[in-house]
Amino acid sequence: MKAKIEQRGWQKIKDDFEWVQERFHKVLRDLGETAIADSLAEDKPYRPKTNTAFQEDKFIQALSISFQLLNLVEENAAVQFRRWLEDEAGLPAVRGSWAETLQALESHGMPASEIVKVLPQVNVMPVLTAHPTEAKRVTVLGIHREFYLLLVKRENQMWSKKERELLTREFDALLERWWRTGEVYLAKPDVQAERDNVMYYFTQVFPEALRRTDQRLRDAWAATGFDLKLLRRPEQFPRLEFGSWIGGDRDGHPYVSAEVTEETLQVHRRAALATIKQHLNYLGSKLSFSELLSPVPSYFSQEIEKRVSQFGPAGEKARDRNPHEPLRQFVNLMMLRLENTIAGQLEDDSTCYREAKDLSADLKWLRTLMEEMGIHSVVADMIFPLERIVQCLGF
Repeated sequence: MKAKIEQRGWQKIKDDFEWVQERFHKVLRDLGETAIADSLAEDKPYRPKTNTAFQEDKFIQALSISFQLLNLVEENAAVQFRRWLEDEAGLPAVRGSWAETLQALESHGMPASEIVKVLPQVNVMPVLTAHPTEAKRVTVLGIHREFYLLLVKRENQMWSKKERELLTREFDALLERWWRTGEVYLAKPDVQAERDNVMYYFTQVFPEALRRTDQRLRDAWAATGFDLKLLRRPEQFPRLEFGSWIGGDRDGHPYVSAEVTEETLQVHRRAALATIKQHLNYLGSKLSFSELLSPVPSYFSQEIEKRVSQFGPAGEKARDRNPHEPLRQFVNLMMLRLENTIAGQLEDDSTCYREAKDLSADLKWLRTLMEEMGIHSVVADMIFPLERIVQCLGF
């Protein structure tokens, strides 16, 4: 079975790459780069009418884009292959997966009650670093992301003929943007530029990767036959942290000083707080539960009034912004504390979060309340991901 799925995967790479290459060659011809397009399409030497360094650079860029297109196609095919394998052979068929690991532990007689005790002791930290060959601009990395999402969008077999034509035009427009965008820095990036480059991953990629990783663990847990009630709180999950050498590699790097490292720590702190604020704001926008339909315990209402008094007029404004929606009011007050933290107003512990654990405590309190109210699905869908972001990113 696996061999047949692998064959489908190889065929998919071939078919998808041929299609995206056709689109790229068409875009090149439409832009007057017929010689380059013909050379790529027919696998023959490139012979420009004017043999200049500028023409050679353009051909090198075309080759570079072609290889990157292949890489994106392969990445998408790998995801599809994994999906086919999971559907047709089961989750444990994926080597190195949570499902394979949990199945092996169970086969060796380790019960779920013991595994769940060990999981929080697992600590994984991917660490990013800059490399001399990684000179891609953030703009180009964004284009790569857009192109990959279009590949995923193209997987949908429900599109009408007109919708597919529109999708093809989106591919062509993106390829033209890609071609017209300088791919590499014209000057070697300094430490600050390298650091700013990787911050994209910390703020845009890792939070979503964390959510998906947690979901895969849940799926594997259920597929093994374990009770999901044993694995539902963030403190029961493995600790996933994220690190970076950039701006902190003090092993002889001539441009990394104590001042650069201090500045880098502040950049990471601001990015973590901004990411948490974004997700906390999103949570508040969704907890518009009326107290008439979802009454809260009296102690919760009292806690809201206590916090309002601690903030004074700002607290009253946060409360009054969403009357009769106590869950939302509570998140509004949490947002005030977080904004004070971001602004560096750390004099009063009751109006700021000095550490990430303080914010985690508020989220846990909100989670416990909502579980008492029977709002379990919203807790799993909205509170849990934010708790994990705070737990793993910290401040």
